[in-house]
Amino acid sequence: MYIKGKIMLSFFTNIKNKRTEIFTLASSKPIPTPLGGSNHLSTDPQPVYFEPKVNHRFIMEITDQYNKVIIPSYVIRCIDRPSYTINWFGKPIFNPFKITLYDPIVPSSTQNIEVARWKKSKWNIKIKILGPIADTVEEWEILNAKIKSASHSSMDWSDSGNPALVTIIFKIKNVKLLY
Repeated sequence: MYIKGKIMLSFFTNIKNKRTEIFTLASSKPIPTPLGGSNHLSTDPQPVYFEPKVNHRFIMEITDQYNKVIIPSYVIRCIDRPSYTINWFGKPIFNPFKITLYDPIVPSSTQNIEVARWKKSKWNIKIKILGPIADTVEEWEILNAKIKSASHSSMDWSDSGNPALVTIIFKIKNVKLLY
């Protein structure tokens, strides 16, 4: 509902879906409906409001089977989200999972990875995708991941100060999307 030149607060309640939406209109000019709909003031009962997940909002925890932190979360540069293919029997087969880390002097990512490899540790990984107010909107749990390969960035005297990186590829079997 809209009244020209006045602020009007309109409530739409759908008890069946337990959803309440509030629309505030404060202008005499038409307001476009977000992501679809017509380009005029609409009493559309279901407007679409959209906040995308963004790639730089995530926290990752990497622990061993005894819940001891192997890699601190602040050295993680980028990750791939878990992906899979479906076999003939309808069972997911998870693709290798890649993480790229900064390799600081202390705590050395290279040393932490090598110690975990020597101990033959299985890694437990939690990925939390964050929303705009730092709330967890998606959480992945990868249990008993094993290192398939680790590669280190090359060293070069002519490099102008780029950080050293370590890329780890894991073989994963047990992945859960918690929400």
